[in-house]
Amino acid sequence: DSFVIFNASGKEKFWAVHFVDYFNTWSAGDLQPDSSRRVSSDFSADTFAHFWIGLLGSPCTVMVDQGKEYEGRFTRLCSMVGTAIDPVPLSAKWRNGLAERHGAIIKLMMMRVIFELSINEGWEMKYCFVMCVQAKNRLGRVNGVAPIQELLGIDPLTTYSVIQQATDLKVKYVANQELTRNELGRRKEQIRAAAHAAFVWLDAHEKLRVGLNSRSRPPRLAELHEGAQVWVWNQPAGQERHRLQDFGKVHLETHGDDKCWEGPGYIVKAESLTSVWVRLKERLRKYAVENIRLATPDELVGH
Repeated sequence: DSFVIFNASGKEKFWAVHFVDYFNTWSAGDLQPDSSRRVSSDFSADTFAHFWIGLLGSPCTVMVDQGKEYEGRFTRLCSMVGTAIDPVPLSAKWRNGLAERHGAIIKLMMMRVIFELSINEGWEMKYCFVMCVQAKNRLGRVNGVAPIQELLGIDPLTTYSVIQQATDLKVKYVANQELTRNELGRRKEQIRAAAHAAFVWLDAHEKLRVGLNSRSRPPRLAELHEGAQVWVWNQPAGQERHRLQDFGKVHLETHGDDKCWEGPGYIVKAESLTSVWVRLKERLRKYAVENIRLATPDELVGH
């Protein structure tokens, strides 16, 4: 999957591509240095070759969405190494839910680090992505084992870890002195520490816990009787569907919801508790009850 993320100033955006292992949720990816365009197939192929095939070998199957970044050179690379491509149909985007969820975790961690450390430079954004992926692979657990332990057999030591130096009684004098003298090294260590803290923060986030524990509650159909005037939610052409971690871009790009509500329409029949048939502009369509609303009194008078 791929996603876009902004720096602290909000003036420059960066595209990232990442891959997730279905077996143990190991994540790997990279941040595209050229922020002026979307992820290209060349960058996706290079990322897949360097960060996955070079380390773990070629997988049997890779599941991708139907974005152009997984065509062209990426397709030729998979064909060359014997990896079958399983494209996700547009009507079944839920099949790519694993990559979407883990990409959201990485993005939320990056947003936390970017906000805390005011990250704006390109190399800082790239290093922030790498550290957030590393923190997720080290601190996450699948059946009691971290993804990095499952694949490598060990949990690699951290160069500047203070706790490891104290517990092992092996003080790294040169490395510690480098952090006090080298501003670049100290900045990298701040990003690494912030990435680990972001995982812990996200792991105990109360609002996410409430959201996970809640259930979908479709609206009642008491007033959605046959002949009722309703308005339906339609995504305008040319706009992407944004996810939770994209903040309020839907509201900003649509200038509220005036351009998304289409109507008036009239309910023809309630098929079930979750969907109804609506006659809209001389067409009969089925909508989920989450995507319709009753007309307001002003709208009833106006139409």
